[in-house]
Amino acid sequence: MWRKTSAKTITRCFIYIIVALLSMLTLGFGLLPAHLVLAASAAQEFNVAGGKIQGNVIPVVSQQAFQASATHSPNIQSFKVPSGLLQPSSISYFSVLGQAISGSYIYSYDLTAPKGIKLGAVELALNTQAHTQLIAVGTPTSALTNPSTKNGISASQSISSSGTVSPLVSNRAGNFHTDWWDPVGIHVNEVLDDINFNYDGRSVTYYSGSDYRWWLSNDGWFEAAHNIGSSYQNNNTQAVVWTYDHMQNNPFCVANATHVYYQNNNVYAHGNGSVTGNVSTSDSGPCAFLLHYTTSVG
Repeated sequence: MWRKTSAKTITRCFIYIIVALLSMLTLGFGLLPAHLVLAASAAQEFNVAGGKIQGNVIPVVSQQAFQASATHSPNIQSFKVPSGLLQPSSISYFSVLGQAISGSYIYSYDLTAPKGIKLGAVELALNTQAHTQLIAVGTPTSALTNPSTKNGISASQSISSSGTVSPLVSNRAGNFHTDWWDPVGIHVNEVLDDINFNYDGRSVTYYSGSDYRWWLSNDGWFEAAHNIGSSYQNNNTQAVVWTYDHMQNNPFCVANATHVYYQNNNVYAHGNGSVTGNVSTSDSGPCAFLLHYTTSVG
């Protein structure tokens, strides 16, 4: 099936090519491996903006300090990030340590938000020599939790509820949101998982959920695959709603497909009422290193 490509899309493709060439020159003609972000084991835990970050993370004083840590400045791949995604007074910076798996580097962490708290993370840069990733974590603004989704296509699916609703326990609705952005700061695709649950301080007694997916179809993105599921875990002390999704774009890199995978986008409900966002996302293709992601949970 042929897809019509607009003049605007063609122009943007040329911009991407120029950005890619400049990036390759800056990085010493070395293409970065596509970076992955997968579910984290709680290697370390830090309090931030009323919530917690867990994983292979180290606090960093500032973005400048992360850049100064590079042996050579060309080792830093910085991303064009839209302004105003996090409340400035809430921001903390963390370096995520990469783990080498099958020739790629995985950058892992979890975000946990107690009831009444929202937490967001923005990928800012990669150190391609040390294999560390700089993220800003803080209280998300509506620009992060509700980015523009005009000129695209959306889809959603619900799961069957599980358990029995009871007025004698507490209730909370939470969600986990992962978004990908292109090198000129344009929002290109997203997956959001919702979970509505009852909890009694120890267990999750009921939950229902759904997902929402969106992709910038006007720029050539489309949904190649999708699945959704859910389950109780750890003796009903938590429940998870997850989405697997594969987004693809063929004109983004001219004759080379670019892929974004959500595998899986997980939102966990806990018996104490908190919600954890647990990202498993990756991109691949010759121009995939130009893309970056953001997340929010709450």
